[in-house]
Amino acid sequence: MSPQYEHELPNGEVLHVIDVATAQEYLPELVASYKSGDGKPMVIGDETAPEAVVLPLKQWLQLLDLAEQAESSARLYDAARESLADPEPPVRYRDLLRTLNDPRKHTDDG
Repeated sequence: MSPQYEHELPNGEVLHVIDVATAQEYLPELVASYKSGDGKPMVIGDETAPEAVVLPLKQWLQLLDLAEQAESSARLYDAARESLADPEPPVRYRDLLRTLNDPRKHTDDG
């Protein structure tokens, strides 16, 4: 196997993939480049496909944040879709406030 090869993704983008032995050899230099702020992700794989990515911690944390935002958006989308699919008419906000503020609607025993 060559220590480096190109792998084309379904969207047409090309990854430069290196084998594990080469990645081990260059890992100290890669970490040093991350410390200086110049590092780019390193894609590691075997002759069949890319298998792993080494990237700066700051970039990984950004990806985690984006994933969390996407998950939150998906939950909101699902809740909105469920609400729109509900055949019951929605409760208007002012009617909800009236119900919550009306002391006759509440009892002391719960």
